[in-house]
Amino acid sequence: MRLIAAARRFDRLTFADAYVPATTFLGQMDVFDDSRRDGLTVDRRILSVDPAVTMPARKTLLVDGGTWLVGDSERDYFGTEAIRHKHVLHRASEIVAVKTFAEAIAAAAGYSAWASRIWIKGSKEIEISSDVTSVYGVYFAEGETLAEGTLIFMSGRWHLIQLLYSSTAGFQVALSDELPEPVRVSATFSKRVYVPSNDTYTTTPTAYSGVLVRWQSYFRYPQRGADVFKAGDRVLMVLKTDVTPVAGDKVSIGTANYVIKAILDEGLCWGTHLVNV
Repeated sequence: MRLIAAARRFDRLTFADAYVPATTFLGQMDVFDDSRRDGLTVDRRILSVDPAVTMPARKTLLVDGGTWLVGDSERDYFGTEAIRHKHVLHRASEIVAVKTFAEAIAAAAGYSAWASRIWIKGSKEIEISSDVTSVYGVYFAEGETLAEGTLIFMSGRWHLIQLLYSSTAGFQVALSDELPEPVRVSATFSKRVYVPSNDTYTTTPTAYSGVLVRWQSYFRYPQRGADVFKAGDRVLMVLKTDVTPVAGDKVSIGTANYVIKAILDEGLCWGTHLVNV
């Protein structure tokens, strides 16, 4: 069909797979067609390609010095035949590291992916604090390996994924709390050991790596009678291979001192409920 050939004639931009740059194809990029401009739509474009073009597996493209995530597609028809495929593009700002708590504690590489973040709101728990925590929507291409309750390190800050959902434009969005620093910490556990011979206790302080989280962003009540979190409490994640914490142990992080009130089983980690003393 001549119309298909005419449309293909203007495919002059070279797009490359962001993860395998040697894989390329030609296409056209237009502005995002939206009558109302806001902070989200100005970061979007429309990619128009020949129907024979197949998008890369991880749906992330490099073009003209920028990186873009590929979302949903629509078809333009002439008669009964599709002559163009159009895809929504969302700008990606950086390669981020997605990590489990265990990977963050061990400083492991985790899972890397292109992403961008959009500020959603400031969250404040007025009953217990006047502090404001920023909540972001972190945009990924559909199909990236993500899970709720894991961490994202981007823009020099840690973010905790609270919720995952698919946006109407075909992107995977991680609704995430930005965590206050410090997050990766060295925590000193002071374990009391009873000495029967003289009816006394000895204390042995030992430092372990951990991840410190505001409890409002990550807490669990496994039983109806579980200890309730209160203002000033924190959650410290430590590796099971490093330490077996016990309720009542004292923990110091920097200049702050805590007592372990409860312990939660978090897979490869222990989640300790710390009470400020």
